[in-house]
Amino acid sequence: YVREEVRAALTAPVVGHRSPEFRVLYAQLAERLPRLFDTQGEVYIATGSATLVMECAVLSTVASKVLNLTCGSFSERWHAISKSVGKDADRLSVPWGQALDPELLRAALRRERYDAITLVHNETSTGVTNPLAELARVVREESDALLLVDTVSSLGGIPVATDAWGLDVVVAGVQKALAAPPGLVLVTLSERAASRAASVPHRGYYTD
Repeated sequence: YVREEVRAALTAPVVGHRSPEFRVLYAQLAERLPRLFDTQGEVYIATGSATLVMECAVLSTVASKVLNLTCGSFSERWHAISKSVGKDADRLSVPWGQALDPELLRAALRRERYDAITLVHNETSTGVTNPLAELARVVREESDALLLVDTVSSLGGIPVATDAWGLDVVVAGVQKALAAPPGLVLVTLSERAASRAASVPHRGYYTD
């Protein structure tokens, strides 16, 4: 769903992306978007789908080993991405239609060390909302892994407390609860994630 006034705005003349007018627009968005993510950090806007920035997050923050928490199609995508870019990817799965269990995650983190954990807040393919705050707390209690989160179908519809919950990379498209035309992706990352990324080689070029 896209509001009619938003659709009408798309008929306005194109503003050059290197123009002073665009700088003003971007600055306005940069000031307001952190409130949506409940973060003091910056929120970046990229052209593409959320999958673009999911791949970017894995390439940029995982030096070697990643744990993908899966419970549906889009959490499985994190695993497919991790494998496709050559990371050592383990998968912790529950049946589709069930939410991820924080205690299963705790047990996995006591068995193995990971650079990052990936998960989907609201699994779009099944409608299941995972207990993100509780899962994040387990990650913080049991490891130093970064937490990479897909909030494509939750941001703007379910609270996402990026800073309070200790989320490191949070990715969202604009076409779900934000009700904007598809084609833009929003992402914020913690200082910890940015610092960790600085030590990861081979982050690519466009997706660094």
